Amino acid sequence: MKKNILFITILIFILFTQVNIYGQDFTFEERIKINKKVLDLIEKYKKYGNLSENGTNISEAYVSEFKKLFDSKYSKIYNDIEPLPLNKLVKLKNYLENIKTWYPNGIAISISDMEIDEKFVKIKKNRYAATVKVEKTVLGIYMNEKRHMKKTKLYFIVLFDKSETGIFENFRIKALQDEKLSEYKIRKIANRARIFYYSYGSYGFSAPEIYSDIKIDNSSGYSFGFESVAKITQEIDFSVGIGFSKHSSRFETNDYFNSFSAIDSDEEDYERRVKAKNVSESHSLVTINFPIKFKYKYYIGFFDLYFEAGTKLFINAYKNVTGQGTFSYSGYYSQYNIELLDLEKYGFPSNKEIYRNEKLDFKPFGFSLILGFGTIVNISQNIKIGIGINADIGLTNINKNSPTNYQLSKDENDYNSLLYSASRVAPLAIGTKFSLIFNF
Repeated sequence: MKKNILFITILIFILFTQVNIYGQDFTFEERIKINKKVLDLIEKYKKYGNLSENGTNISEAYVSEFKKLFDSKYSKIYNDIEPLPLNKLVKLKNYLENIKTWYPNGIAISISDMEIDEKFVKIKKNRYAATVKVEKTVLGIYMNEKRHMKKTKLYFIVLFDKSETGIFENFRIKALQDEKLSEYKIRKIANRARIFYYSYGSYGFSAPEIYSDIKIDNSSGYSFGFESVAKITQEIDFSVGIGFSKHSSRFETNDYFNSFSAIDSDEEDYERRVKAKNVSESHSLVTINFPIKFKYKYYIGFFDLYFEAGTKLFINAYKNVTGQGTFSYSGYYSQYNIELLDLEKYGFPSNKEIYRNEKLDFKPFGFSLILGFGTIVNISQNIKIGIGINADIGLTNINKNSPTNYQLSKDENDYNSLLYSASRVAPLAIGTKFSLIFNF
């Protein structure tokens, strides 16, 4: 309960902080400075967008300068250079490659009727976006054969940062589209990036359907890993990764009794009885994980809510049990109606202390279902954090042993983990998940 209250308190604090950050505005003097730098950027776009210094061939120097105007080579640009475009928007790198292929002498562009939107959209702390409406005309000789001209009303999405000293800098084009975007879409485009994703959390371990007198005294664990994320749409991410988990648990039972048929050294049948008290076990399961997940993100103003689902292959790299207890063994001979006990010389010792530290007989690998939800908030220009709840539910029964003929111990040299009495054993992890996300 205390952990849940702490989690909610941290989340509210972060969200409150984000609301205050996004509530900032600009003075009249600041807007003048911003508008001037935005217009300077558009002027450079007009100059270097031809990709040709003399109108006769492509200039690699101009291509290089043109690239510098954009946030990344993956920035989306309206496709106004293809006579019959298959895609309305193309990536910057493809746009430049197509110009070189289709217009070896370069293109001529003109921009007029520039209008900067009054409202600057807050993207994250110290990062903003400006929208500039223009009318752009493209003219060129397509494949050196056909004259191509297109006039379009377009919208530049320009990102810029505000330094700690109040200087506006790092103006670059994030997108160029043929429709005005809402604040929601602008933020989604501005935050689009290939990311490297690190996550960790606290987890537990359980083995359901274990012998009814066994209670779980303590269950804990942790996990961490790395994921590489690819964006499928603005809302949906796909990720693959590698990770590590450690599950620990402790089981106890005060009294244990079982019996089974046996044959003694004289070939006589008897009932071997086993009693135990103060039996306890500690288990450790370490797995190497390979998760595959889909994540859906929903932007609600200042942060993302996310829901994720997927599956995971886990390899049991380390599986160990430490067990101990006080055991007594006896033999009941029904044909003589007698029970032999306290006869260690004949294999019936009493109050024998047994201790075992050994490898668990589990399957080498298995699969689990991953479910989670939470929120992602911005910390700095390139870093986000995620806080959420994660469930990792084992789908594979990793117990190789049959519980039908289970015996905790047959003699003082024999000990079998209580986990082997379960009809199903699987890792189960439910806990808080913290993520650190880097945008590249």
